[in-house]
Amino acid sequence: MASTHSSIVPGSLLTAQLIPDHELRRAFEVNVIGPMSLTRRLLPSLRAAQGRIVNIGAISAQTTPPFFGAAGATKSALASFNDALRMECAKFGVEVVLIEPGALKTDIFATAAKTQVAVLDRASKQVVAIYKAEMDAMHAALAKREADTPDVVVAATLRALNDKKPKPRVVVGKGASRLAKLRLLPDRMRDRMLLNAFGVAKLRGYRTSRRPAFSR
Repeated sequence: MASTHSSIVPGSLLTAQLIPDHELRRAFEVNVIGPMSLTRRLLPSLRAAQGRIVNIGAISAQTTPPFFGAAGATKSALASFNDALRMECAKFGVEVVLIEPGALKTDIFATAAKTQVAVLDRASKQVVAIYKAEMDAMHAALAKREADTPDVVVAATLRALNDKKPKPRVVVGKGASRLAKLRLLPDRMRDRMLLNAFGVAKLRGYRTSRRPAFSR
C-alpha cells in the first residue's frame, strides 16, 4: 500500500503568527490523520498478505527552514507515526517505508501561493509588515533553486514496494540530502546557515558570531 496524499501546506511561507487555526487543522487532516486512518483500515489485510506501507513525507521534517513550520510539523508528525509503525509491524513481515523528497516541480507551490495571498489579505497588516521582507526574500531564493520532477518520487516508491529489503527512510531530490545532513549540526549553527542560504539573515541583522553556534 502506498499513500499518495498531497502535500497541502497551510499557506506558503507563513510565520506561525499568521497561520489560521483552520488552515493548520486542514494540513494535519490531509498530511497526518488521512494516512493514519487509511493505514489503520488496511492493516488487517496488510498483515495477512505481508504487504508494504509507503508514506510520502518531506525533507522539511528533518530540517525545517524559516516559514516552513506548519508544513514541517505535519511531515514530522507523519515521520514519527511511520517510525513507530515500522517497529510495530516488523513481526508480521510488513515493511514500512518513508520517502522524503526535496523540492518538486508540481502545482503545490502555486496552490500554496494562492493560500498565502488569501491568508495575508485577512491578516493584520501590522503583523504582515513585520515579516514581509523575510517572506519576499524566501520566495526569491526558492525561485532560483532547482527542483526535481515527481519522477524521482515515483521511482523511489517503486523500489520501496519491490525491493526485497527496502530502506526504512529514503531521501530523494536535488539538495534534499544536504538539508537532511544539517539536522546533525548544533542548532544555532544550523539556524545561521539556513537564514543565510535563504537571504533572510542580512534582512534581520541576524548575529553571525561563531560563539553561540555550539550552545543548544
